[in-house]
Amino acid sequence: MHLLIASPLIFFSAWTVSAQLCILLGWNLKLLLTIAPVSIVLLFYLYFLTSKKPCRDWRQSTPIFLFRRDQEQVTTLCLLILLVSPIALYFSYNLFFILSLFLLGICLIPQTIKQIPDPIEAHSVSKKLTTVLLIFAIVSMIILTYTVSRSDLDDAFYVAVAAFTSARPEQPLLHTDPMFGEIGLPLLFPSYRFASFELLVGAIAYGLSLPAMEIYYIVLLPVWVMITIIATMLLTKEFMPKYWLWSGLMMLLLTVLLGETHRGPGNLSFVRLFQGKIVFLSTMVPTIFYITARFFSRHGTRRDLLLLACCQISSIGLTNFGMLAGPMAGFSALVSNIPLIFNCREPVKKFYAATAILLIPLPYLIYVSRHATKSPLLNFNSESAVQVFQSVLGPHQQYLLILLLLAGPILAKDTITRWRLAVPPLLLFGIYLNPWLAELISKHITTPPVYWRVVWSFPILIYSAIAFCMIFTTRLKSTANRLLHGLLAAVVLGLMIYTLPLHTLRLDNIGPIEGFATWKIPKNHLQIAEKAVKLSHHGKLLAPDEIAGVIARFEQHPPLVNVREAYLELLRPTMKENNYKPRRVLYDFITTPLKEDQPVRIALKTLDVSIIVMHLSNESSEKSNLLLTEHYERQAPIADYSIWRK
Repeated sequence: MHLLIASPLIFFSAWTVSAQLCILLGWNLKLLLTIAPVSIVLLFYLYFLTSKKPCRDWRQSTPIFLFRRDQEQVTTLCLLILLVSPIALYFSYNLFFILSLFLLGICLIPQTIKQIPDPIEAHSVSKKLTTVLLIFAIVSMIILTYTVSRSDLDDAFYVAVAAFTSARPEQPLLHTDPMFGEIGLPLLFPSYRFASFELLVGAIAYGLSLPAMEIYYIVLLPVWVMITIIATMLLTKEFMPKYWLWSGLMMLLLTVLLGETHRGPGNLSFVRLFQGKIVFLSTMVPTIFYITARFFSRHGTRRDLLLLACCQISSIGLTNFGMLAGPMAGFSALVSNIPLIFNCREPVKKFYAATAILLIPLPYLIYVSRHATKSPLLNFNSESAVQVFQSVLGPHQQYLLILLLLAGPILAKDTITRWRLAVPPLLLFGIYLNPWLAELISKHITTPPVYWRVVWSFPILIYSAIAFCMIFTTRLKSTANRLLHGLLAAVVLGLMIYTLPLHTLRLDNIGPIEGFATWKIPKNHLQIAEKAVKLSHHGKLLAPDEIAGVIARFEQHPPLVNVREAYLELLRPTMKENNYKPRRVLYDFITTPLKEDQPVRIALKTLDVSIIVMHLSNESSEKSNLLLTEHYERQAPIADYSIWRK
């Protein structure tokens, strides 16, 4: 399976390098399609040319620590603390914070047992059954994803990039905003200049002469599902060789279970797997952990080092947050494998090489920080660590997740597995979600609106699944520990039943199913958007977010007054006031009660608006009279919307 993850990784990293070169030089899609195949072939050639011989003098050794711990007594203490941790979290996040750091810190202290996990050959399931289960998992998740996946307003930008690129193959790549349909407006953020995921979608749409939405929502979706499952299985195989298959399947079940919040792990998986940022979270983060673990193991080669570099490059191309989240994940993976670094003849050299890879995104981060000093994002209110913790893990499901994340390192039977399972949550709780560091990180590193994405520093669902399998497969020696272990298993099962009504597939979470393998846009929104575009022959189009956000995804559409209120505010610093102000006036006109009519009349003429879409709940006799006096004609309402045409 290793080559199944290495091949798409090499392909996409070469594509990303080619795309960024074309963006830097102001080249277009046609030139990119000429350069990219050469880059892809060269990188594959370099990969197969690189030595695949593992470290010759690999040996099982023990890192030098100041002291060791007694296994049975400390396990008893850890299990007791673990069982009270949900109660501590219920009353005080700070108390949980202290207990979790203490618990995870103890797990890093070595003990007098084996240092590495059992070999992969210990896996007891037959190859035939393994193949059947893997195929069943892939097919099931593809069907599920095609059924429950849903779009959101973020796609107004992501799909617009692909559609704009596909429809204008001779224009420079990412040189202007792709949503509004006007030349001259800049991109929302400087970091979006490094995107290559949406350009790939646009290139495929151009090559196949299909709408970008067809590629984005339908054609590529099974590819991301397969890569996600392969990356998951490879990581569980590296971490838990004996039960890797069951751990991987359990991760898929947890994906369905843990969907309490919009930011929840289940909702940031197969529900929105067509978005580049979710592809990063679902495929790239586990791949980083898998390849790092492999690189420092007895099987590690220079090819793995090359793949780690490809991971960082691909992270940048998948999402603008990837240039920060990629190194965060890489650092967590690197530190969690410290015990293995001592198993090679030249540990320092290997450690330095892996560390240097994490610096690949540094030039991108410097560029973004220099161009984002006056960004409106810096003015957003910061979330506290507690708010982020609950908004991601869920007010109810957080108790189950913390039990699983803390149980894994306690029950691990070897040093390296304990480190691998303890270090990432230790960094998450101890640094990224530290209540005394939250504002600093939010304001000066991540920016407040995306501070919550620090949880992307490691694959929470996979770690939880591994811990779940450990709980029901580990055998403890002492009677006291067996009783505590049984109580832990009962509590975990009880919490799973308790959180079951908040599963990902509930109707109020995924909304009505819009069909199987479709664009996943509400039918009435798509119908109104198509009708408005068809009626437009000149001038700009004014519509609320839910309609304008759909129109922006079309290859051809009239200029838009607005796409999304948040985007309009984010573009304000780069717009002239005489361009922003009438847009704001008209947006308020179709979304709020009418206050003054004269500014609206002036704005309609200034922006030359020919089509207006308005929700019926926002219509009024005053608004209708204003539009009639400005020579607009009301078309027959469609669903809950009216269309006015000049």
